[in-house]
Amino acid sequence: MNLGLKLAIVSVFLISFANLPNLGTTLGIMHTMVDEEHGEAIASHVLRLFLVATAVSIINGALAGLFYSF
Repeated sequence: MNLGLKLAIVSVFLISFANLPNLGTTLGIMHTMVDEEHGEAIASHVLRLFLVATAVSIINGALAGLFYSF
């Protein structure tokens, strides 16, 4: 695997991974806009949302590697 391919994969992964603070901001805003019961329901899915966001970042990096290799 050449350096350009590695750089492309890591760049795409880090760019999509940088959107995780937006996830926290969105959850915080939603928690303040809804009542307490719905806010707790949203907050109970934080770990699941974090894992999905990480999986999306990994998939984006894999797709970048796949398309860059052609």
